[in-house]
Amino acid sequence: MSHTGLRVCHLGKYYPPAPGGIETHVRTLAQAQAALGATVRVVCVNHMRGPTIIEQDGPVEVTRLGRLGSAAKIDFCPRLITTLCNIKADVLHLQTPNPTMVLALLAARPNIPLVVTYQSDVVNKPLREAIFRPFERKLYQRVQVILPSSQAYAEGSSFLRSYADKLHVLPMGIDLKPYLEPTEADRARAVEIREQHGRGK
Repeated sequence: MSHTGLRVCHLGKYYPPAPGGIETHVRTLAQAQAALGATVRVVCVNHMRGPTIIEQDGPVEVTRLGRLGSAAKIDFCPRLITTLCNIKADVLHLQTPNPTMVLALLAARPNIPLVVTYQSDVVNKPLREAIFRPFERKLYQRVQVILPSSQAYAEGSSFLRSYADKLHVLPMGIDLKPYLEPTEADRARAVEIREQHGRGK
């Protein structure tokens, strides 16, 4: 299936080499879409100290926004709202939880179809949930599709049950190549770990 001509913009918290499951998922998805012919861009927060930078990860353009600071899981990026206002894309794909992007999207209001991959509820933080949930619900009024990763999660989340008509379960895709064909550096590191921790265990 070809997606030639489709412009996709992923909105993530961070992007590799920043570690994390969601970060890895976004990269896998972006690279796969680009390989199918889509024009793919990622907008995220710069996980390192420094200014906004725009770089290429192969065919994927990555905008890492500089931040002034962070508080309550929200990053303060001076250029974020302007960046969202000026995005040229056919689809915006937001990974949540991501309060920084949720608030910025509410402020920027880009007139682009919005898809959300819903990774997790806010767990064991009732105050944060109570404060932030109204903003989330306001944004979700304009979300076209919500993608939980399993049927069990879709049915088990009280928040998602409110949007049953927008839910489409989509399991997380994993690129198996790095596991099936590890690099020489990965093999060497595996040997080091076995030698360091493997004796007698």
